[in-house]
Amino acid sequence: MRFYLALGPERGPTDRGLGSGTPFGPLAPGASSARTVPLTIPATTPVGTYFVLACADDL
Repeated sequence: MRFYLALGPERGPTDRGLGSGTPFGPLAPGASSARTVPLTIPATTPVGTYFVLACADDL
């Protein structure tokens, strides 16, 4: 699982990586998995509205 700071709701080439979490196995349809992952938004990030994206199958 990788996390990104993005300007929009979909992953794009300009998104900034924020870190990664512990991998987990496959989930059944409709299932969920909860994790706590500390992330830090860099102090140099301009003021604005952002999305934090969690990508489970990021290659």
